[in-house]
Amino acid sequence: MPAISLGLLLNRVMASVSIRVFLFLPGTLVHEGLHWIAAFLLNGQPQSFSVWPKRKEDGHWTLGTVTVLNITWYNGIFIGLAPCLSFLILLMLAPSYSDWQLTERDWWYWLCTAPILILCLPSWQDLKVALRSLLPIIYLLFAAVLTYFAFIYLVSQIHFS
Repeated sequence: MPAISLGLLLNRVMASVSIRVFLFLPGTLVHEGLHWIAAFLLNGQPQSFSVWPKRKEDGHWTLGTVTVLNITWYNGIFIGLAPCLSFLILLMLAPSYSDWQLTERDWWYWLCTAPILILCLPSWQDLKVALRSLLPIIYLLFAAVLTYFAFIYLVSQIHFS
């Protein structure tokens, strides 16, 4: 929680976009890198990778992009939500707090992980990609559950003598 709070604080108080972009570059690299890795592993055919910030027409900034050519019903959700893995990875690397005392190591962990934790959440574009493949997966799971219960029902109707 301290690392996320520190990241949110830094994001709010940084008036200079240039400094903010530089400060959050590690998070951008991890975020876009996880999209690229997921696309590569799941036959998404990643085409390009960029962490160079671009200003959009509405005044907001895009910190990075990954172009994926083959987003399908089975890989879109995993490619879109891939940055969430960074949260789990950093959680596993977190210092143990069973006998916690504030140390210099804690400060370094919080400072180094803050930019990554702030950007571990999927962007709106990422959520759009994930949601496009969510509905077919829900239908497939529903069909699998129905098939399972139909099989159980049919087996229970068989009388062995």
